[in-house]
Amino acid sequence: MRDDGFTLIEVLASLLIFSLAIIGLTRSSMESVRTASVLQNKSYAAIVADNQIVELKILPLQMGIITGDSIVMGKSFDWKAEVTKTPSKNFYEIKVEVIDKKTQQLIIKRTAFRLAKP
Repeated sequence: MRDDGFTLIEVLASLLIFSLAIIGLTRSSMESVRTASVLQNKSYAAIVADNQIVELKILPLQMGIITGDSIVMGKSFDWKAEVTKTPSKNFYEIKVEVIDKKTQQLIIKRTAFRLAKP
């Protein structure tokens, strides 16, 4: 007797293995998409933070906490900047936090320093 083809058990086993592989690949793809979205959000938040630091460095020195909001590529962010004096004379610290307006989650913190204009 000659065997041509596969048995039902062999076909079912191969389908099971194929299904598990597809599930793993799908999960991996979804994780990549989620990670890309998080990185994009962080990039936009970094732009907001950097913009605020530049503004606080070129505008006249303003001590204390300053808040505001910004939109980058259609995404809304709240930001909070705090300018404090350091132990060094005429040297100030700038801390900026950027928060996702929708989720109220802190995305990024930046710290910079500036000299007071003599």
